[in-house]
Amino acid sequence: MKGTEAQTVKNRRPAVGKEKPMKNTKAKLLKTAARLFASRGTEGVSTRELAGQAGVNLCAISYYFGSKQKLYEAVIDEVIDTVRQNLLSVPGNGAPAADNPRENVKTVIGRFFDFLCGDKISDVQARLMINEIISPSSVYDKIYQNILEPAHRQISRLAAQETGADENSPQVLILTHTLFGQAVMFRIHKEALLRRMKIKQYTPELLNEIKKHIEENCDAILEQARRQK
Repeated sequence: MKGTEAQTVKNRRPAVGKEKPMKNTKAKLLKTAARLFASRGTEGVSTRELAGQAGVNLCAISYYFGSKQKLYEAVIDEVIDTVRQNLLSVPGNGAPAADNPRENVKTVIGRFFDFLCGDKISDVQARLMINEIISPSSVYDKIYQNILEPAHRQISRLAAQETGADENSPQVLILTHTLFGQAVMFRIHKEALLRRMKIKQYTPELLNEIKKHIEENCDAILEQARRQK
């Protein structure tokens, strides 16, 4: 092979080990940004601090993401991916109505409770999602469209089947919010309950006890709504 041809082939080869450091840099930024944004929000964190705590060059933020806001959007995309991976294939999700919508409501609410309060989502990712629910920013639409609205519609359909009411009626929408809110509330006010019970973390036994109460509440709420209809 002639010298010029050999040089051309050499130039076409990817640099050995270059791709992995690039992925590591991006991963470091995402992990660090998630932790800092969850605790202080985007406004409370500078790009210089982000880069410093991630141990990367400051220009890496603009190189990989374009801006701090775009980095935050990428962090939220990871949260959405985590939710999707763990909350797919639940009863009533785009499927024909089941024979027992009340049990399906409890299954859906239970899965959200297990996800939010168990170990399938990190504390950091849970805080990021809860922060957006409490104080929506420009990325709230992503969370609403990809997580909250589908879940809300799913429960509304099942609640409507159970009560015989229109799934888009104010009564069913409020009922759905009441049912759905139970799972979210035990995550938002987790620390208050732990302090009242003088414990450090939710235990499997406590989670089962809470879930039992949530299921009983679902039964009572749906039964009352069915009778009123």
